[in-house]
Amino acid sequence: LPELFECYCQHLLKSNRLDFGALLHFARQLLINHPAVTRILRVGWSHVCVDEFQDTNKAQYDLLRLIVPESNPNLFVVADDDQIIYQWNGASPERLQALQRDYQMNVLQLPENYRCPREIIDLANRLIMHNRLRTQGKQLLTTRRQAGMVQGVIRLNSYQTPEDESAAV
Repeated sequence: LPELFECYCQHLLKSNRLDFGALLHFARQLLINHPAVTRILRVGWSHVCVDEFQDTNKAQYDLLRLIVPESNPNLFVVADDDQIIYQWNGASPERLQALQRDYQMNVLQLPENYRCPREIIDLANRLIMHNRLRTQGKQLLTTRRQAGMVQGVIRLNSYQTPEDESAAV
């Protein structure tokens, strides 16, 4: 696979094109092969904030590690391991664990949800309790919104085939 990716990147370069994966790859190469560029980048970006960190993949994390030094990192990250949706692209709860290990990050949990009424929060809490790699000791979600504010009913349907699901929709 690495040989295939390298051939792919060479083809992209020859055709004067880059996709997102190649941008990450070549940015990483630039920062590794040219430490002066890395130093200049760190001076220009002395404070870094990453939102939705839970959806980063290894290539993105490797790039972050090059941009943000371990000593005095000035790094702020917003993430929730219960909301990882890009696992198909390499996102993983282990990335949050690596972040805490590599940068000795303090964790501040904000469990209060300001958007959803009680019914949705209760349903979400029942669902996320099944996350196998959930951070230990996480508080349950809470809300101040009153029950009964949801219009309609939440239903769960199961279909044998994609065609059956399509017909129902």
